[in-house]
Amino acid sequence: MTGEGQYDVIIVGGGLAGLSAACELSSDEKKRVLLLEADGRFGGKVRTESRNGIVYETGAIFAFDPKWFDFPVDAGPHDENDHPVGLLHQERLYTGDSVDECIRSLCPELRQLVCLPFFLSSPNPQEAMIGEDMYSALSAFFRVIHPGTPSEAVVPRRRDCLIRHRADRFERGNGAMTDAMALHCRAEIKTGCRVYKLEPSGGGGARVLWRDAGGAEGEAAAPKIILAVPAPAAKKLCDEQANVSTEFLGRVRYGGGIAVILHCKVPDRLVLSYMVSTHGNFNTFIFHQVPNAPDEAVVTGYIVAERAAACEGMNDEDLTRMMTEELQATGIGEFTAQNCSLLESRLWPEVAPIIEEQAYRGFSATWLHPMPGVVLAGDYTWWDGAMLPYGMWPAIASGRRAARMCLLPDFAPLSVDFSRMPLAETTVLRLKESGPEYTETFRDGTIAYYGLLLQAANVRDDRFPLLESEYEEVERYLLGEAVDGLWCYQRDYGATSLDSALVMEGLLSTGRHGEYLRDACRRLVCAFFDREEGGFRTKPAGSLGRAPYWRGVDCPATALCAWLLLQIDPGGYAEEITLCRGYLLRRQLVSGGWPGKWFPSQTIPIWYALRFFASLGDSSSDSTLPGAISRAVCRLQSGQGNDGSWNGSVIETSAALLALESASPDSPSLDAGRKWLLSARGPGGVPGEPILAYWFEENGVRDLFFTRDLGRVTSAWATLALAKRKECPKL
Repeated sequence: MTGEGQYDVIIVGGGLAGLSAACELSSDEKKRVLLLEADGRFGGKVRTESRNGIVYETGAIFAFDPKWFDFPVDAGPHDENDHPVGLLHQERLYTGDSVDECIRSLCPELRQLVCLPFFLSSPNPQEAMIGEDMYSALSAFFRVIHPGTPSEAVVPRRRDCLIRHRADRFERGNGAMTDAMALHCRAEIKTGCRVYKLEPSGGGGARVLWRDAGGAEGEAAAPKIILAVPAPAAKKLCDEQANVSTEFLGRVRYGGGIAVILHCKVPDRLVLSYMVSTHGNFNTFIFHQVPNAPDEAVVTGYIVAERAAACEGMNDEDLTRMMTEELQATGIGEFTAQNCSLLESRLWPEVAPIIEEQAYRGFSATWLHPMPGVVLAGDYTWWDGAMLPYGMWPAIASGRRAARMCLLPDFAPLSVDFSRMPLAETTVLRLKESGPEYTETFRDGTIAYYGLLLQAANVRDDRFPLLESEYEEVERYLLGEAVDGLWCYQRDYGATSLDSALVMEGLLSTGRHGEYLRDACRRLVCAFFDREEGGFRTKPAGSLGRAPYWRGVDCPATALCAWLLLQIDPGGYAEEITLCRGYLLRRQLVSGGWPGKWFPSQTIPIWYALRFFASLGDSSSDSTLPGAISRAVCRLQSGQGNDGSWNGSVIETSAALLALESASPDSPSLDAGRKWLLSARGPGGVPGEPILAYWFEENGVRDLFFTRDLGRVTSAWATLALAKRKECPKL
């Protein structure tokens, strides 16, 4: 865009996420990018200061990793701090090279072996069940990087209690990183500009209004806005909106923190990298030697969570006295008012998000669009397989992702949170020598099968209603759920070829997204195609999966993916399509069907294969193809029951009807099957049916998973089978 106050992208917030987004957008020299920062300096929680030649951090204290960037960051020499860690509990100091060693010194090994797994995995670990001393110690180590308690956090984050952090640093500090990012990006950076309003603009995107440090008003507009500020500030700017994104912003809670940095002259060299305390006001002390001054150290004390709230009104003199008294009580050195002087203290009202279940359960990338053209960024928005939306790297990664989102077509907020609307219910049985034992039941399936629903929505049939008014949002939801251009059954489960293909088939049915789907085909082939076997694996190359049978090529995945290649880019994937045809012909069973690894269905693999074969038409010169089709049709016809159904199942019958319609549209089995399918709907709709069956094998233990849909998936199959046949939309 051109003209005064008109930009291609406006970034609100000059912390790591905002700077990272600006760097990512700099690859296009033609883009005009404006970055607005409310503070008088950029960097966010990265604040490196210098006083009397001493460099120290008042925010993000652990050192960054230069490997995060593809441009040089000159931070000076690297000082490795590999001293032991300490645990101060009830006026006694325990030390070790790891958190485990400190805990072993504190607690009997047997109690640790019994209680620690419970603490790490229980939804609500109680102090009484593992002991006050062990619970306090683990909580103290957890709060080195988290402002909440372990019991508040999502279960996978509990393991952060056991992380032994490296207290390394660079001579020029973390500020060298933000300086390098600002120099590398091509954005116009304005500091001291507090954004107070976002409002939709007539041409899409939004207008951004701000006041500078002198009170002067400013405004600019752009089709894409990156909101790289903490959740409370983002919610305030978007508070007039009511959608899934603003609901998420309202659920995110932050904890506060206070950093107190002392310059200490101690006669003996410090022998700890950092120390946690279970009972003092300060939770963590981090020690750094002053370069070329062996008797001097910079000690950073952190007060977090409820302790920080209690100390919020204290002045610098009181904070310094309190810190020196607590350090003196450790016995690790002489920390007195005479040899310790305050460098700085800083209150962080929102030091970090509390990563709790109520905020992050079922996290979806579609939560990040609070207004048309607006995308959220910041560490709290980053949720990948590690589930750690906190810290410098998540902030940087979130900025890069937000910048890439700005390259996509227009995005808009969702009013329906599909990520919290599972389509299925899974029951787990554990196989034991005494027989199967029930383990748990949970609801899942929040992505891939929505592709099937989207496909059915495009042949809407009122006899089998699916999502009613929600149709138009499913498409945007699935586009937002892509991870590196592919999809999974549920977020954090990992992308598979079958799950990706289900979503791609749904998007294909809209007749849109041609370029997007061609890119998805490229990624699908790159990740899953086995050229030697001539087919598609379910899991990516090199992935062993959770059981031996997961490995290798899968017939339904091969048939479905090959059909998609044929529809989306037949010329570009002629070789892969030919190899897939050969693989499926070789793998056809004597009975006429095909084996599958994941579906409890016998007819779905036949439907996928026959549709692919029928789509080849006259383009295939393989003389064995008609015979293979004929055997599959015979297999289907012989499996139909006297009532017209296949095994009394809506899904089995629907897949069989679709297969026969594609390969043998004059089959006498079709009318009886359709009649039965119409009668299958009861007063409460179509009942849910099994859709997946699989198992895990770990350490000699096998868990069986049986997944049944809650009704919508079964309805989608019926809708597709009863709809009038139409050609696949052309891209």
